[in-house]
Parts: sequence; structure tokens; C-alpha cells
Amino acid sequence: MTDPTADLLAILARGETLAVLAVVAFAATVRGFAGFGAGMIYIPVAAALYGPKVAAATLLLFDLPAVIPATIRLLPQADVRDVAPIALGGLLGVPLGFLALSALDPVAARWAISAIVIVCVAALASGWRVRRDVGPAVSGGVGVVAGFLNGLAQIGAPPVVLFWLGRDRAPATIRASASLYFLIGSGVTMTTYLIGGLITREVVLLAVVLAPVYAAGLWLGSLLFGFASPVFYRRFAYGVIAAAAVAGLPIWR
Repeated sequence: MTDPTADLLAILARGETLAVLAVVAFAATVRGFAGFGAGMIYIPVAAALYGPKVAAATLLLFDLPAVIPATIRLLPQADVRDVAPIALGGLLGVPLGFLALSALDPVAARWAISAIVIVCVAALASGWRVRRDVGPAVSGGVGVVAGFLNGLAQIGAPPVVLFWLGRDRAPATIRASASLYFLIGSGVTMTTYLIGGLITREVVLLAVVLAPVYAAGLWLGSLLFGFASPVFYRRFAYGVIAAAAVAGLPIWR
């Protein structure tokens, strides 16, 4: 059996590892700051280097343990009644997204991932708003779409955050509710990926390399949130997520 230490050192010696570590640090800082966005930054770039399956599985492994303490701390600010029907819808959507991930050609998946992110960011930045109250059925439908995108590529944030921004939720509430939703969704996705065989030795080793940088970025982003205005919160998130989606397009490789 191969020595894990030697394999970890081999990963660190690869030419792309430094670039991926920088992307992970930035993605984690945005995640800690905004409560979402790590997948939309990390996945397009990592999918270009490792393929969509490895990208999605590694994000899940280094994100889930790191965000549990932060989510517990933010829980009092979350709107649990809003999160519950969305999380239930996500239970249905995640397996469908996983099936799409397993069936799609990697290049086609990268096009789909980047296109979805770009369209959702454009909608977020447009100022669109929900003009009336919605019921659990609509919230559940949003959860199905978000769950599908989570199962496909760990990028379920856009429909959920669009939904909350469209209802004029405060940044602190969005941040806390998004953290709670994605913690729940990550547990479902982990089960699906384990059953589907996506959690391989290669994925675990890569996640071990990236995890410390991700944890440090989460801490930094959380610290920076205390200094940000609501306007800056929105504009910053839109800009970095859109840039990452463009960077992950297959035309660059």
C-alpha cells in the first residue's frame, strides 16, 4: 500500500497545487464572509484541473468539518422556518444532481456549472425582488433546484440566496440561514457521494492538503464580515463569484 505521507508530499509538489491553495483560501474567505460562495469559486477552477467529480467531492470533504462550528455559532441569527422547507426540497434534489454528475461529460459539466453560476449571479445583481409572500411549496421548489446543483457540483447557493435577497432579508440573516441550509445539505450530499463511490483515496488526500487553508480562510472571512456594510456585502459576493465562473469556462484550457 502506498505511503500516505509520500502521497501528500507528491500532491504538494504538483505545479497546480499552489494555485488551487490560493483559490481555496479565497473561496473560504468569501464563504466565511458571506455564508455562501465557496463552491461557486472553487468548483469552476478545480473542475478545470481535476474534473467535476473530484472537485465536488473534495469541496464536500474539506467544507463540512470546517463549517460545523461556525454554523452552530450563527444558528441564533438563522431563520429556521425559512430554511426547513428548502432543506426538505434539497433532499429530493441532491440525488438527481448526483445522477447528472455521473452521466455528464466532464467538459459539458464544466460548461453547465459556469453557465449556471453566471446566470444566477446576473439575476442576483439585477435587483430582482419577490413582491409577495410565498408558501412552503415555493420554498420547497427552490430547495429542489438548490439540491440538484449541490449534487451536481456543490453550487447550490445561487437559487437559495437569490430567493432570500429577493425577499429583502438582512445580510446577517442570509449568512446564518445559508450556513444552516448548506450544513444540512452537505450531510445529504455526503451520503449520496459515499454510496456513489465519489469519495476515493485520491479525493481524501487532496482534501487533507486543502483543509487547513480552508479553515484559516473561513476564520478570516468571518472576521471581515463585522466591518462590512450591506451594500458592500452584496457587491463583493456578486463580483468574485462571477469572476470565478468565467475563469472556470472550458475555453481557457
